[in-house]
Amino acid sequence: MYSKNSGPYYKTIYTIFENRILRIALENFAEKNNFKIFFGEPLTSDIYVMPFFLSIVDRNVLGTEVWNDYLEYDEEVEEHGDYLIIIDDRNDLKIPKYRDIYHH
Repeated sequence: MYSKNSGPYYKTIYTIFENRILRIALENFAEKNNFKIFFGEPLTSDIYVMPFFLSIVDRNVLGTEVWNDYLEYDEEVEEHGDYLIIIDDRNDLKIPKYRDIYHH
């Protein structure tokens, strides 16, 4: 059984964004620190199918409908990922209630 401190969950970073510089920096970090990165596809349910410890999300790339579906899912399960970094400037979309959030 995996815990939050071991196993694939703890070592997985889910991302969906289009910033090439951030992607390179994240790939370098992951390689040096033995993390795995899952690069999500726009307009798919990857964000609530892939278990992750950290997610870095541009909701413009993810898609508004997928984001809203994810929020509903997140409220139902109340536990999916520990940390979420939102890297867009949208203030018109809600944020999840059940995790540590950083909204840039």
